[in-house]
Amino acid sequence: MAMNFLNAAADLVSLGFKVLPLVPGTKLPAIKAWQKAASDDADVIAEWATWWPNANIGIATGTASGVIVLDLDEKDGRSGMLDLALLASKGHKLPPSPIAVTPSGGRHLSFRAVPGLRNVAGVSAAGRGLGPGVDVRADGGFVVAPPSELSNGRYRWRIPPMSAEFPRLPDWAVQMLMPPPEAPRKAYTPTADGGGLDGPTKFVARAPQGQRNHSLFWAAARAGELVAKRQLTEAEAVAKLTEAATAAGLSSREAMNTIASGLKAGRVPRHA
Repeated sequence: MAMNFLNAAADLVSLGFKVLPLVPGTKLPAIKAWQKAASDDADVIAEWATWWPNANIGIATGTASGVIVLDLDEKDGRSGMLDLALLASKGHKLPPSPIAVTPSGGRHLSFRAVPGLRNVAGVSAAGRGLGPGVDVRADGGFVVAPPSELSNGRYRWRIPPMSAEFPRLPDWAVQMLMPPPEAPRKAYTPTADGGGLDGPTKFVARAPQGQRNHSLFWAAARAGELVAKRQLTEAEAVAKLTEAATAAGLSSREAMNTIASGLKAGRVPRHA
């Protein structure tokens, strides 16, 4: 029996999924920007059905549909089912969940979405993953859903979902899949050799005629603030500012007067 996109979409949307049409007979999205376009809107789905009545169907995974899917491969020397059996032998068992069977003999296991969890293909370079044969489809991903059809067979439910309430992925699995927290970014601190003036001095060196003195005064005022905070010595500030002023074409006398005025202004504490 030919694939009927509209009927398949109605079944999946009733379970809380957002869906997308796939090119008939393939796993390829039929729409652009599918991550944003995947929908549960009846009018949108009906329009897709007029364009591709026999399209295969995909489910957008992650928080979009409230589900993550463990995609167990059984090909190319990989076995997701063996990977899970190995985890189970170590006491890490998954709870019963809806299961779809793929044409190649693989399995799709559905669990409740985990905020912040993204796709993981096998085991990442950082060590994230449940095994080489287990791909995780989460935020930013999708899976082909029953009753889609490929050249080697159909996707079918072995244990169909009965509601939108999917089992929760155990904590041990979440810990193996979540990326490590980002290290806090260090606040930028000007270096003692005047590195904090790199930006301002480049601005001065490139200043066009008519703006050179104004730019130099501004940079010198910034330098004065650093000197006041003891993040830069006055001698270092003068040397870097003089070099930039010379590159801009200012005379030494003109530059020194402007630098002195700017340093003085920058050292004066600001009051709210």
